[in-house]
Amino acid sequence: MSPGRRFEQMVKRIFVIEPGLIKMTGHPIQYALAFQELSYSMGVEVHIIPNRNVDREVLARLPSSLPAISRTCFQFAPDGPITFYHDLCQLDESCSFTQDDLVIVTSCYTKEIEGISIFAHNKPSSCCPKIAMNFHQLFPPATVSSMLCTREYQEYWRGQLRSAFNLVRNVHTNIGFWTTVSEALNEDYRTVAGCEVGMLPFLFARPEHHYTFEVSKYQLPGKLKLAFLGDGRQEKGLLLFLNTIHNCFRPNGHLGFVIQNIDTRGYNMVELEALNALTFKTRLRPDTVIIEKPLLPEAFHNLISAVDVVVLPYHPKHYDKRASMLFAQAVMHQKPVVVSSGTWMAEEINRGNGSGVIFDFVVSCWDTTITNLGKAILELQSNIELYRLEARERSKHYQTFHTVERYLQTILDYYEQR
Repeated sequence: MSPGRRFEQMVKRIFVIEPGLIKMTGHPIQYALAFQELSYSMGVEVHIIPNRNVDREVLARLPSSLPAISRTCFQFAPDGPITFYHDLCQLDESCSFTQDDLVIVTSCYTKEIEGISIFAHNKPSSCCPKIAMNFHQLFPPATVSSMLCTREYQEYWRGQLRSAFNLVRNVHTNIGFWTTVSEALNEDYRTVAGCEVGMLPFLFARPEHHYTFEVSKYQLPGKLKLAFLGDGRQEKGLLLFLNTIHNCFRPNGHLGFVIQNIDTRGYNMVELEALNALTFKTRLRPDTVIIEKPLLPEAFHNLISAVDVVVLPYHPKHYDKRASMLFAQAVMHQKPVVVSSGTWMAEEINRGNGSGVIFDFVVSCWDTTITNLGKAILELQSNIELYRLEARERSKHYQTFHTVERYLQTILDYYEQR
């Protein structure tokens, strides 16, 4: 039996709720486009449910979308889960959910858990859809990233999650929970949830050939191109990478640097001043290109294809359990990587799910960490052909694992076994 036929037998319709889907950039659009591809390729009826503030460009790319969600996952809600609950009720009124439908909420936290709990409690199980909830991180973002590492912050949000799960566990069995593919994050969620929690792959849109992106200005001819891509958030190590470039590498050397600097949040005032000063200084280097805008999925695909190495100098206190979608993209594009010790990405390399160098991130010593990152880059440069060969071989697992078919199959297997 074909996968599409099996999906049709188990679910009538799929509703993919992504509260953060507003623009044609970032992870939310990747998930939405992946599900739309599933609809086209297998004939499964899929409706994408983005934020009410969604851009027209997104609606044009997702003709079956129904904007219905009022707030993003971590956006403050004065009424707690009530607005999300009302969003679900209005969506139900429009679409008339049945028990043969599957609702997937691809980004969840406490107000989504509680809102679904209220919704399911007020709807008979005979006409309540199957609801799958996907969690990507244990704690919400903090205004200054270092706050997230404090014991008080973590204990508070663990308590909020426990309270939310206590509500939803007492409803009925149509609701299931999944994290990303981090075993440590999954264990944490099973502890706070007090119930079974599965794991789901990441989702990526296949690039469409009719979209083009000019990459010639990012080529840096004759140089090995190392890229820092995605958000320039404090915990992702942009400041660390900029310091390493200036302290360890001459502008006229054999390395080139491509830096995407967007969404620079999580910094304290001292760090932000240092970041701005270094960014200005970096713009003057002939070996460096800075991209200060988000990119469409196809453009991002073309950019990551054009570079040689992806650098992910993430802080281990933030990414010891959290999985990185950008790491998965780099692996699937057969790119060697440089990653911090003590992170999920380092564990993946040690498991053989990626190729690259792990540098020692010394939390207590900034200067030592800069030196270690510089040495790791030089190690990779010296043996780049070996790492490229290994990256091509090790990409095969991710290319078959991180698919929308496997994502959906994992969810349906759970409901089939209940």
